[in-house]
Amino acid sequence: MTGNLTICLPMLNGELYLQEQLDSLLRQTRPPDRVFLSDDGSTDSTVSIAKKFQAKAPFEVRIIDGPQAGYGNNVMRLLAEAPEGHLAFCDQDDIWDEFRLEHATAALFRLHLPTLLVCGRTFRPSRTNTTVRPTTANFVQSLYRNQAPANATVVNPAATRLIKENAHLLATNPSFPDWWIYSLILGHGGSLLFDPKPGLCYRQHAGNLIGARTVRGLLKRGKAILSGQHKTWKETHLLALWSCRKALTPTNRAALYKALKASRRKKIARFPIDLSRIS
Repeated sequence: MTGNLTICLPMLNGELYLQEQLDSLLRQTRPPDRVFLSDDGSTDSTVSIAKKFQAKAPFEVRIIDGPQAGYGNNVMRLLAEAPEGHLAFCDQDDIWDEFRLEHATAALFRLHLPTLLVCGRTFRPSRTNTTVRPTTANFVQSLYRNQAPANATVVNPAATRLIKENAHLLATNPSFPDWWIYSLILGHGGSLLFDPKPGLCYRQHAGNLIGARTVRGLLKRGKAILSGQHKTWKETHLLALWSCRKALTPTNRAALYKALKASRRKKIARFPIDLSRIS
């Protein structure tokens, strides 16, 4: 027995991909106890596909209305709804390996510190494993780079508790909740495990927020950098962590403070916080 496990899946106009992903959830050798789906205002058949899945799934499936305020807010809505226990994150354009949850929960079982597990991923059409092992993962590094993409992660009950206790403290939701979760767990003194075996096939649709692995996707990323969007993403990440700084170790809280002051000097943004001292 590995405890309760909930899958959180944000949806938006995913009719071309969603069915295969939901079918892969039904094939899990360790089925989830529940799947929460939050639709953020789809105008295609996404919700219809989800309801058919709900009718035939042998576990609880809950479909909720997203806030329609962007990807980050939709994911945070799911986190607010999720109960205690193991928590897995799922994208609508994945296809999970049938052993995905079995391997993850077995690795996390009996770990009491907040722990995040990251699995390898394959990409279509090449199906080559492109996940780089995060051997240098630490809190300072996590302030600038996310090595725990949501669709490749599962967290243990202690991490779920940490996430939920701090989510309500956020003054502004992060653009990328998975990045915030990664930093929060490491900053709290938790750990990261890496399973090099691919646990899913990541199809990464063209509407991906960061940009798909195509020429168009690279152009999209370049545009985000030139427009200052990347700077805004970093700002919201640091601010989200500052909102829950009391959950960080003293050393990591000081590192966050230093990063915030450096960002302000570089005029990334006007931080609406008092950096005169660490509280």
